[in-house]
Amino acid sequence: MPAIRAIKKLRNRSMSIRQMANAIAEVTSYKINEIEQMGDEEIEAKYTAYVINEANEYAK
Repeated sequence: MPAIRAIKKLRNRSMSIRQMANAIAEVTSYKINEIEQMGDEEIEAKYTAYVINEANEYAK
């Protein structure tokens, strides 16, 4: 049940942070409960880094 608890905690965050957290969970090996423990700034940084990396890979 830790994943369900983590998802409930994510619901208390802003919509954009939740969307970023879901995207990170879908495309990386991070588990949702690991993401839930991250701060908002860390989630934003990881999301931004992933998007930049993908854009660079696409540009090659």
